[in-house]
Amino acid sequence: MIAELHGKLENHMEDELTGNFFGTIRYVDAEKIFRPLFEKCIRPTNFADAAKKIEDGWWADKIKFWPHDTLGEIDVLLNFDKILIGVEVKYQSGESGTNQLDREADILQRKAGDKDKILILLAPESRCLDVVTPARQKIIFDKFGVRLGYVAWEDIFDELKNFQAHSPLEKLIVDDLTKLLTRKGFDRFRSFDNLSLLSPVEEGKFYVFD
Repeated sequence: MIAELHGKLENHMEDELTGNFFGTIRYVDAEKIFRPLFEKCIRPTNFADAAKKIEDGWWADKIKFWPHDTLGEIDVLLNFDKILIGVEVKYQSGESGTNQLDREADILQRKAGDKDKILILLAPESRCLDVVTPARQKIIFDKFGVRLGYVAWEDIFDELKNFQAHSPLEKLIVDDLTKLLTRKGFDRFRSFDNLSLLSPVEEGKFYVFD
């Protein structure tokens, strides 16, 4: 990540972005950076209540990257005592294969037992609503008992930019992540030209989650 921050390389791989972002924030307690970002950026906003089930303290042992399953690999699996969170990270590509999120919801419901289960699409804002439609949400919840939400990279960038760090380590981590997302292009000015984030799934219909 350091080489990329200093302009020594250009990396457009989703796996690299996944590892750099989650691999960095796991170095501080969950409630310091991850939980505030989760609460403020998750959509629909009522999913923020799940943050109460994210445990305080050290959580590096709660994170699994690309755990293997016969149905595929969820990019990040966060396994807390009361909640199982799956994160599918997107940067420039679309869904991988047919019904990728449906398959990942199936994986979650098999692994979670009686825990709360949330599947999050972490993607550029212009693509979130095209993937996480109300119809898809209903199918995944009804069939697998998994709540499906999304987080926009641009919202994470905004929160990091205004983040109040409480230690030199937190500040260093937040500064590096802010620089990383800047290099990825997630700091772009939001104007009336960016109404594509409300792109209709059907002509004449707009889906609003909040």
